[in-house]
Amino acid sequence: MRARFVRRWSLLVGVTLAVAACSSSSSSPDPSSSFTVRIRNASATPLTAVHVATGPNDEIVESTIAAGQTTTERAVSSIHSAVAINARVYGQAVALIPVEGFAGFNPELPPGRYEIAITVRAGSVPTEAALDVSIAKIGQ
Repeated sequence: MRARFVRRWSLLVGVTLAVAACSSSSSSPDPSSSFTVRIRNASATPLTAVHVATGPNDEIVESTIAAGQTTTERAVSSIHSAVAINARVYGQAVALIPVEGFAGFNPELPPGRYEIAITVRAGSVPTEAALDVSIAKIGQ
């Protein structure tokens, strides 16, 4: 009985995560949205398993962003001056997480169209890679 409960619970959690992942990565620009964002890989290195949180309620997921590639614009509910990024570089997990989260010294930016540029800063070996990020308003 307990084994059946665990299997059903695991299946429910798996389906819920799959639906959430699909919905977050497939949003397209909403003309009525106050915020849109695109992500540019400004490096010569591909990024995989990319997760970018622009605010407490928005996460953009991309399986791969090739070197020099820019994603399509996506509608989000907010963009803060520092975003959270998790990705894989050379198969290694790398992250850039704002210390203050999405409050305090990390204010929400004004409504508009934004580009988040991610650059891989190489270490002396590939496993020491780190991320740099810049956020620019598009059209200004």
